[in-house]
Amino acid sequence: MLTKELLDYRLRQGRVLPQLLSTSLEIEAFLTALLKIAGEVVGQRFHSFDRLCTSAGLDSNPLFPAFRKLVAKEFVCDEDKGCELRRWQLLLHAQQLRHEEYFASYQRFQEVLADGMAVEFSALASDLYSDLPENRMVKSLAKLNSRGLLDRYNCAQIQGLILFADEISLTIHGASHEEKRALFRALKFHRLVAEVSDKSADKNSAEGNILLVKINGPLSIFQQNIQVYGMRLANFFPYVPLFKQWELSARLRLPHKKEKIQTLELSNKEGIKSHYKIQQPYIPEEFAALIEGFNAKVSEWEMSSSGECINIGQQNYCIPDFSFRFRQTNQLIHAELFHK
Repeated sequence: MLTKELLDYRLRQGRVLPQLLSTSLEIEAFLTALLKIAGEVVGQRFHSFDRLCTSAGLDSNPLFPAFRKLVAKEFVCDEDKGCELRRWQLLLHAQQLRHEEYFASYQRFQEVLADGMAVEFSALASDLYSDLPENRMVKSLAKLNSRGLLDRYNCAQIQGLILFADEISLTIHGASHEEKRALFRALKFHRLVAEVSDKSADKNSAEGNILLVKINGPLSIFQQNIQVYGMRLANFFPYVPLFKQWELSARLRLPHKKEKIQTLELSNKEGIKSHYKIQQPYIPEEFAALIEGFNAKVSEWEMSSSGECINIGQQNYCIPDFSFRFRQTNQLIHAELFHK
């Protein structure tokens, strides 16, 4: 996610137009060079990343601050938990030396201190604050390519804007019941308040399989917890591009803007890619066998796997495992085996 000073967007008649990047030879060369340097930092301290980028002249690119932040999040650094204890031991030992002996020069003090610790003074100095973020040792780097990094940039631009959302309306077309379940898991995981309307439940609707999701933003719920709830909302957004066809409309209250409310409108046509992994649903083989066996033995009822979203009250929703339809009256009864 990008902070507000790294967001690139335009305002036009109350509409927010994010400036998303597309692939070009210039951007491809810049990202390739940036990722190459990031790979060279593995095994070194984190501050060497900025030094190497400056030496290569990458920091002169106006896109560098945003991409530097995105790449920095992909470093896995070694957390030296014993650094604080070693630092206190060194400081106490240095204080004791100063009380016991007068040193003619600072260099002489360094020599005696290093001899007492049985380590070179340069090693002591470099290890003194090795627990600071910029001094941590980089252990590894997540696998990234230039295209994936570009997609993360575009997604992070939207996340940074959604952080200031007052309300989000999401329309999803043609979602399977496994995809709907994944959506509800994501909403619940990020503890978001949502109202869901499943148009696929209406068999007479001409709109087809459409899921409408209205998510309240932090400015309309918890004034004292705007940043916390806004962060949840922004972290939820990468689940949206996992769907094949979707539209999103968000009311934003961007800080330091004359217009109080702005509108952000997006869809799958923008080509935004998610860096979240698609979780393949697990459907037990017994489910299919149960449906087949039931339909073979019971003629009055028809059993099928359910894809309908059921509102069970208090903004809780369920997509049951099975649906039973009485053939004469089309009465439906839903069954969920393990959850409420």
